Amino acid sequence: SDLFYTCLYSPRARRIVMEDSGIPNPESLTFLDVEAASGSVELFLNGESMGSKTLASGKASFSDLELVQAYNQVLLFWKPGDTQGAFRFRFRNIQMQPETEFFFLPANEDASNWTQTEFLRFAWQKGGLK
Repeated sequence: SDLFYTCLYSPRARRIVMEDSGIPNPESLTFLDVEAASGSVELFLNGESMGSKTLASGKASFSDLELVQAYNQVLLFWKPGDTQGAFRFRFRNIQMQPETEFFFLPANEDASNWTQTEFLRFAWQKGGLK
């Protein structure tokens, strides 16, 4: 089994907000796609399990993920099957486009007490803000 941990900064809260039409606002929806040769993966977001998925045909998706504005903790618990290989994951929107609002923090950064200004300074220093 393998654990993958990352911290991401979201400049706005991502909550499932219903429009007047009764359907969710597509700009509020966040997805996590996972690719690996085989096995299963469980997602923990901010300490809460978002469920476990079998990597059917090497792929699985977690949908309707709710993120808080600022610091979010992401932990993926991968149980490889019979085949070893690469493990990939990406956040995307409902239009299948990569999320471009998030900033990922290196593992050696302790950002648990960062303010929004500190996150923005970090992102700017890393070239994430134009």
